[in-house]
Amino acid sequence: MKKWKLLTGNPGKAKHIEDELGVPALVSEVLVARGIDTPAKAKDFIAREIPFSDPMAYRDMQKAVQRINEALDEGERICVYGDYDCDGMTATVLLYDYLSSIGCDVWYYIPDRETEGYGLNKGAIDYIASKETDLIVTVDNGVSAINEIDYASFLGIDVVVTDHHKPREILPDAVAVVDPHREDEGGEGEYKELAGVGVAFKLVCALENDNGWGIMEQYADLICIGTVADIVPLTGENRILVRQGLSLMSETANMGLQALLEETGLAGKQLTADMVAFGIAPKLNSAARLGSAYQVTELLTTEDEELAHQLASDLCEQNRQRQQLEAEIAKDIDAMFIEKADILNDRVVVLDGEGWHHGVIGIVCSKVVERTGKPCVLISRDGDEARGSARSVEGFSMIDAVSYAAEHLTRYGGHPFAAGMSLDSDKIDAFRKAVNEFAANNFLQMPVYTQKIDKVMDPAELTVNNISSLKLLEPFGASNEVPVFAFRKVLVDGIYPIGNGKHLRLRFKKAGMVFYAVYFGMTAEEFPYTQGEIVDVAATCEVSEYGGEERVSVKIRDIRPSSLSQEKLFCGNLIYDGYKRGEPVPEEDIPERNDFAVVYRFIRNITSFRGELDVLFGRITGQNKEYPMDSCKMRLCLDIMEEMGLITRKFDGKSEEITLNPQSQKVNMEDSKLLEKIKRGNI
Repeated sequence: MKKWKLLTGNPGKAKHIEDELGVPALVSEVLVARGIDTPAKAKDFIAREIPFSDPMAYRDMQKAVQRINEALDEGERICVYGDYDCDGMTATVLLYDYLSSIGCDVWYYIPDRETEGYGLNKGAIDYIASKETDLIVTVDNGVSAINEIDYASFLGIDVVVTDHHKPREILPDAVAVVDPHREDEGGEGEYKELAGVGVAFKLVCALENDNGWGIMEQYADLICIGTVADIVPLTGENRILVRQGLSLMSETANMGLQALLEETGLAGKQLTADMVAFGIAPKLNSAARLGSAYQVTELLTTEDEELAHQLASDLCEQNRQRQQLEAEIAKDIDAMFIEKADILNDRVVVLDGEGWHHGVIGIVCSKVVERTGKPCVLISRDGDEARGSARSVEGFSMIDAVSYAAEHLTRYGGHPFAAGMSLDSDKIDAFRKAVNEFAANNFLQMPVYTQKIDKVMDPAELTVNNISSLKLLEPFGASNEVPVFAFRKVLVDGIYPIGNGKHLRLRFKKAGMVFYAVYFGMTAEEFPYTQGEIVDVAATCEVSEYGGEERVSVKIRDIRPSSLSQEKLFCGNLIYDGYKRGEPVPEEDIPERNDFAVVYRFIRNITSFRGELDVLFGRITGQNKEYPMDSCKMRLCLDIMEEMGLITRKFDGKSEEITLNPQSQKVNMEDSKLLEKIKRGNI
């Protein structure tokens, strides 16, 4: 279960924005909840056009332009050095296409994900030198390649760096380093949140002496894909770049992209950022994960229609293979959670498996974070060597945790929300211990996975006109997520399996109002609530068309018992995790006779329970609102009741099934050896 965080609204400020700008009330409320709380801020945010920052304002841009123009004038050979993710590949194609169009002798190189890894490397530079190259221009990488750029210089090759990653204290000794995150003097007025393709776009604008709008019209589709895929904030200039790309993509002149749209069923549709993020980007990224990034660059540069469709078809097939690999790894993780359930009590969940595909463990890792609510590291072992991918939750810096464990690693890098590392397989246990030691030393209470709620909504507000107004806030993405609304104290009035039983359609009722919602990925067997229960629902809302009629579509993000106390749930879970790690249980959390009676009576009344224990806690405390119990005490009650034979528990890696056992005689809970150990503090 996610921790809900209701953003702070202000009806007065929302009404002021509504009156001043004439925007709908719901839009104003969401804007204010997200800190956009004045008419001026709101006007800038929803503007369809804004002036782009001057590309020449970026530090070293003049040097970069001068060196590239010199190469053009002298007929020198240029290599665009890219990266194998969506951002890097689209940036490579953009810059390569532009330089080709102005007559440069240009080619491109993208390192192999498996054998070379991210960024410049000496082997690649040797190969580039063998192709009689005079100048390397990096895109989406290079700002940390100090030794590699020195090596290129030694071989007589100049380097211009364009990147958007945070530089280290020392910049590489390149001809130019164009990076909006440089912290040295200069750079006034530059927009800093660009993706790698955005920085490449700025370089092209500077070369063309264009204010941005002309070049954007030519490359908006590529810029949009790279920007959305790299999950940079969709604020300021990024909003304009993505919005323009989405509006033009359905009529793209890029033959390869058009073929991909047709293969994915998106051709002719008005695209959204979600369609790009989940429909287009995964296909492009799958090439580098399972095949070669050159499949993507060839697709996006070809003018052969037959080849375009073949490449697009290949990418879609690789994406299906990637999904299958993810499912296999997820199945392995389910088995681990069953066999070694105590792993789930660690502050940072570190899992390792033999032969997990390096290219997909990062995707699976994100899903494990959402599932466990904790920072997670997945490590793939390949004999004596291992590689890992880490993802985190807000408030816990993964790169700081990994840096703390650096003595056990051969290579690492990343940022607060994600990191990658290489290490010897026999160092995995030491690494696991170190990152958990970092967490223990730095957090009294570990941050947990949070679901932000923009507004508590009444079902009466679910009108087509009201929900349609949210389109003013598009495009949605990082730092401008799809609004999530909470519907409180609604009655579960109907449960209907759909999609061959893989999903649910739920009917809710409140104060005479009825609405329906879809819960994707939830089966009727796994759904832990029954008809007639009162719950809170967190959901997104959009307008969809069914049979020519527009209707509001509600998609569930989370459901919880209406009576749930978040403080008692999450604080109790942390205490219980500590108990499972060998820490003493606070006296107030040691179960007593009445605690067992409350838990036992609830399970007896419902006969059996299946679902997350967080849900069980909410349901038990909902029926016993005045009873002072947190989730640690409830979980200890279950452990002891299982020991004493009162209940049977089965854990499938995701949820628990609890059934009551028939009893022929009264059970004295004070006879529990586990309870005795807990009281002694000897776990």
